[in-house]
Amino acid sequence: MKITRRAVLYIGYKCNLNCSFCYYHFMKNKKWKPILIAKIEALIYRVIFGNNRLDLTGGEPTIYPNIVSLVKFCKCIGLRPSIITNGIALADNNKVIELKKAGVYDYLISVHGLNNVYDEMVGSKGKFELQNIGIQNLLKNDIPFRANVTITKFNKTQLVDIAKYCIDKGAQVVNFICFNPFYEWEKLSKIDFQERHSKIAPYLKQAIDILNEKQIETNIRYFPFCLLKGYEKHQYNFYQLSYDSHEWDFMSWHRNYKLVIPYLINRFVLYRPKEKLSHYYYEDVNIDAKMLYLKKDKCNNCSLSNICDGLKIQYINRFTDEELDPYSGNIINDTTYYIKEQFKICD
Repeated sequence: MKITRRAVLYIGYKCNLNCSFCYYHFMKNKKWKPILIAKIEALIYRVIFGNNRLDLTGGEPTIYPNIVSLVKFCKCIGLRPSIITNGIALADNNKVIELKKAGVYDYLISVHGLNNVYDEMVGSKGKFELQNIGIQNLLKNDIPFRANVTITKFNKTQLVDIAKYCIDKGAQVVNFICFNPFYEWEKLSKIDFQERHSKIAPYLKQAIDILNEKQIETNIRYFPFCLLKGYEKHQYNFYQLSYDSHEWDFMSWHRNYKLVIPYLINRFVLYRPKEKLSHYYYEDVNIDAKMLYLKKDKCNNCSLSNICDGLKIQYINRFTDEELDPYSGNIINDTTYYIKEQFKICD
């Protein structure tokens, strides 16, 4: 498997919703990134890091004042643009057409629930209907989309229906994302929408089965392998993420530009492969699984310990690790051991 060539560009954290589970929920003074800075970053990702695809994210990119200009620029330099969005602004068909003409390839829609559940999760009534209209506009204009589903206590029982909804609307990929308590969330001992993995797993398995029947690529992010036994080929923890063509290259994700010169030397003078450099960078900035997660006795005695994150520190402090079911047998060190068997779409 090859390292992903998809970059990510954060254009600011302003948004038209107020999702209760957003990683940036506690962030103050949310501002847009100046368009010149955004274009320079895009150029770095294309020319220096060698990426050929780009996810524009925020905040909510569709309300970024310079979104059309940025999309045109990305397409012009050979960085195929996608937009990660809640889809609300896409209820305006003229905006969908404008962005298509600018060069948007596809969208990654945040489908976190259905009907009233969605409206409650995003903090505003009537927004599910607007998102639904937005998706209809994409279909009407022959624009593909993928779907993100952040799993919480409040939408876990809807996972099967969300899967069916995504099938009905023609989603090409569905990503189920286990909420991770990063940033300010790490400091909270209790989060009202946070749920035990073991209580989510039964609903998640049913949703995966339904999507598999229709051959829709399904990815599970940040979920312990042992609680989804039999579904391992769909699971992408931090060790696997850089091998997912629909996920981001670590070099762009964490934007530590002090490493640009060392990267150039290693890549083009010493001819070290991009794959190893991406993982080296991951370790170098101390955001690897060993720093973010905690592995106690059950994890340390599991044969998948070297390719699984374990549990988030906040999570294990709240729920312990009693629900884990370690694997026996030979130690597995190949991070792609399971995912190389997964069905992936070629886009």
